[in-house]
Amino acid sequence: MTWVPLFEIASKDFEADLALVKEAMGALERRAGHPGGYKLDAEAEFAMGWWFYTVHAKIGFVRDLVERMHGADPGARDEGAALRELQERLGEGGSGARARMHAEKPPFRRYWSWLMG
Repeated sequence: MTWVPLFEIASKDFEADLALVKEAMGALERRAGHPGGYKLDAEAEFAMGWWFYTVHAKIGFVRDLVERMHGADPGARDEGAALRELQERLGEGGSGARARMHAEKPPFRRYWSWLMG
């Protein structure tokens, strides 16, 4: 299965934030019922006091996650709902890390719009 870049993470405290990201993504994997659905960049980049890395996901993992999230909350129409949950978990853990979509628009947006529209 193909890996696609999903989220970009910017962090000032790499070790602590990495643990929170792994915990949050693990929770999303369990929610989707899709183990092994994500992976992190092999190497993070450091610039101007920030660490930058990408979370990659399997397309099936993203599809299963959004379908389950949509079942629980009809307002969850794309992987933006997973991003919001990731950001909430980072905030709850006291992290200053920032997460955003890899692309400006959710990469699977067109698929979800006709599937759940």
